[in-house]
Amino acid sequence: MNRSVSSLSALSENLLERLSDAGFRRVRDLQGLDPAVLVDGTSQVKLSSDEAAQVLAAVDEAAGEAVLLTPSSASGGGGGGGGGGPEFLPPPLLSTGCTEIDALLGSPDAPGLAPGRIYELSGVPAIGTTEICLQLALRVQLAPSLGGLHGRALWLDTESSFLPSRAAEIAAHLSPALADPALLLANIAVYRLHDLLELIALMDLLPSILTANPGVRLVVLDSLSFLLDATGAAGRETHVLSALRAAATHAGVVVVVTSKMEVEGDAVVGVGGVGQVAEAERALGYVSPMGAGRWTGLVDVQAVACWDLDTRVMFTQRGGQRNRFARFRITDAGVVTHE
Repeated sequence: MNRSVSSLSALSENLLERLSDAGFRRVRDLQGLDPAVLVDGTSQVKLSSDEAAQVLAAVDEAAGEAVLLTPSSASGGGGGGGGGGPEFLPPPLLSTGCTEIDALLGSPDAPGLAPGRIYELSGVPAIGTTEICLQLALRVQLAPSLGGLHGRALWLDTESSFLPSRAAEIAAHLSPALADPALLLANIAVYRLHDLLELIALMDLLPSILTANPGVRLVVLDSLSFLLDATGAAGRETHVLSALRAAATHAGVVVVVTSKMEVEGDAVVGVGGVGQVAEAERALGYVSPMGAGRWTGLVDVQAVACWDLDTRVMFTQRGGQRNRFARFRITDAGVVTHE
């Protein structure tokens, strides 16, 4: 619903202002929200239980009154007998904060990561896949109007990749008007997994963890390949990704997994000039995702990050936008589009 939150006349001016300050600009940002998210401060606004109930009641009332029209019917329905029925807006998407990567993983018309899908980010060492995941874990907590999902993040750490100091640095660069950096860090739950047995055990517990924490909107596994590369791990990827698929589907979360590349020779991959993406894919004979041939078919989008001389680039091998690539760089503030 594209109505402004300020149109909810049943709410006090003070309440409307607090919602706006937290990033709730449209009524659709509040639709389907768990009341606990408004009460416990996860959404950057802390309401009483009565206030949260009042807000969601006003949203439900507005939803009952809403009639969403297609563009043709809204303008008079002039041409070609087009339909004039209700138009249901798509669910919000999660932004990485980098416009080119968003467009690559989603589409130019719907950039970002969709709840219910599994994304694999594979890259050469130090290319920035963990940085992208850190940024997602922070930004998922923002309002949908700001590219977030108003939720928490669950980080499954298999190789001590989660660095609180780096997460705090990125959080500090988000505008204080949008989010409290300390609260952003508090809303990332980290599970340190030391071996394959712990990973399998946690996959079995994942449904109950998500049920007990309905505010979780993002699950990160960094990295998928680290433990699956161990002796005796053959076939375990199906168990892990099936559990993550169930989480994505039934809990409506975004799932992002990282994996390493198997590098043979020079890790610098040139993608400039003629045949940009095709050239990069040919180069993957030397720099190949570990999951190629093992679990690529179990994810919705597989993206590969590598170097084009001194520039970081990403393109997809499965899903997303197959006819383009994204250039990005890493700054103190996080991952941004390469200008």
